[in-house]
Amino acid sequence: MKRILTLFLASVLLLGLVCSCGGDTGKGGNGGSGKDVLKTDDDYKLPEINMNGEDVVVLNVDQYANMKIDFTAPEDADDTLDIAIYESNKRLEEQFNFRFVEDEYPFIDWNYSHTDMAAHFVKNVNSGDDVYDFIHFPVNQSPDLITNGYVMELSELEGLHFDKPWWDTQLNKELTIDGRLYMAVGSINLMPYEGMTTIFFNKDMIDSYRLDNPYEMVRNGTWTIEALLELANEVISLGSDSHWHVYDGGTSTYGITRTNGFPVHFMVGAGQKFTIKEDEKTFKFNTGNDDFFLAAELMRPIFVDVDQGGIAIGVSDPAQSNFYIKLFGEGRSLFMMGELKAGVEMRDYDVNFGILPAPKLRAEQESYYSNATDRLPFICIPTLSENPEDVAKIIDAMAYDRYKNVIPVYYDSYVTYKGLRDEESVEMLEIMTEGRTMDVGHAYGWTQRTINSVINGCIPNGEDVASTLKSYEKAMNRQIEAFLEDYIQ
Repeated sequence: MKRILTLFLASVLLLGLVCSCGGDTGKGGNGGSGKDVLKTDDDYKLPEINMNGEDVVVLNVDQYANMKIDFTAPEDADDTLDIAIYESNKRLEEQFNFRFVEDEYPFIDWNYSHTDMAAHFVKNVNSGDDVYDFIHFPVNQSPDLITNGYVMELSELEGLHFDKPWWDTQLNKELTIDGRLYMAVGSINLMPYEGMTTIFFNKDMIDSYRLDNPYEMVRNGTWTIEALLELANEVISLGSDSHWHVYDGGTSTYGITRTNGFPVHFMVGAGQKFTIKEDEKTFKFNTGNDDFFLAAELMRPIFVDVDQGGIAIGVSDPAQSNFYIKLFGEGRSLFMMGELKAGVEMRDYDVNFGILPAPKLRAEQESYYSNATDRLPFICIPTLSENPEDVAKIIDAMAYDRYKNVIPVYYDSYVTYKGLRDEESVEMLEIMTEGRTMDVGHAYGWTQRTINSVINGCIPNGEDVASTLKSYEKAMNRQIEAFLEDYIQ
């Protein structure tokens, strides 16, 4: 049963996020003063609200995996992206007469910090301290924030326009259950972009090996797992090395460099779901079908190291966790798999790279899908907020302003080589963003740990995915049913 909270929460709000990008140190841009500083167009109508100088407070973690997780930037920011974020905040503050405040909860460990943060939020609610207007939180770490009634249903708030491009329209729709949505994601924060599954490729190697242009493959729909494998196989070479093992000074060339936790991301890219929606109120654990198992089989060479019959090299030693980036940056692999945030590290290398979405299972697949990472935080508004409509309007305005004025600057920070903007990679990023998704079972914490363990373990090791998934079926369905029983009441 959902607990009906009887405490009032303060009315105050959220902020934007940050990403670091070298370059322009001036303060120019879109800043200004006065009530008309927030630019609008036909897609957006400026709300008429006045917060009377109050603070708008968001609860967020202070850092996560070198991603741009912050909502604020310093006034003396000296790079273009931080300047864009700072100026976005100032526009909103001046337009709606409030002050952004970001309360950063210390992040130490994935297994505990987020649950500790949730407990901190619940304690705040129960004590009546009414500090937070909304939170930025990976709900799968504490889904009882929804089932116990600590966050409010968002879809009926008139100020939030989830059908607009500054929100993840498809992802938010997928996470709507029984017509209700308690958490949302969009351009208000850079974390959804930072964590997107991304295929980086060496443009000079494509030319020197006279390989097909992967940009064109994406455009014509033929960018598939098999196409990726074919291109990667063309460049594999031991050079003067006697083995494939990674070491400084090696001469081997690899098809792909990667981290070891990406099979799940590729399954999502191949259009496979781990939780099946039967109707608006019913979900079940997916134990697989022909396409599911075909995708698992096709991608196995990607996640088995070259010396074991694969076309890729993975570095599992924590002390060398970024070695896969170094190999790609030195021109020793055609492709690199990572999250989009890895692109910022390419500035340290002289590599002319492009960006691609995760490949399809087959050309007929309707869309390209980019996994938004199962650790994605969502925007939630506390239940019984005194002023949820105005908070929602400010959140929506922030997402709009970020979409118009911050995201273009963010794109530039990831798709430049020697200061030159790669318009084709910008096109790819737009395709990836449009297809950004997340399995509903991962988002709500039903299947996340089990699926990650099974898929990321079975595929590289050649184990039987079908029988392993089947062994978890009853337990996973019980977990889903227990959540929905509380949710739908």
